[in-house]
Amino acid sequence: MSLAHKFTWGQFLKKNPEFKKKKLKRTSSEGEKAFKAAFKEFAKSFLKEREAKLKKEKERTTKAKSELVTKLKAVDGKKWHLKARTLNQKIGRLDSYLSRLETIQKKTTQLAKSV
Repeated sequence: MSLAHKFTWGQFLKKNPEFKKKKLKRTSSEGEKAFKAAFKEFAKSFLKEREAKLKKEKERTTKAKSELVTKLKAVDGKKWHLKARTLNQKIGRLDSYLSRLETIQKKTTQLAKSV
């Protein structure tokens, strides 16, 4: 769902009841200006929240990955190759997830610049 779909005219009217009392139309010049200003405000706060969530998730994932790497280094015993294989798979999954988080973070910073 795009950012434009997350803030609608109905939500705008709920937050600003004075425009609803005036019976302002979305297509009027005053309505467009007011909606664009409210949308920019909404988008900035939404993108800040998204960046905070991404940062928190990135920290959690890197911590989990480092724990798995230390487990991998400590693997010994008869079936070490089986344990090492599963640990390597888990580490690989976390690496790919981290790269996806990185691309999402780049997109959000680019969106924040354009808004």
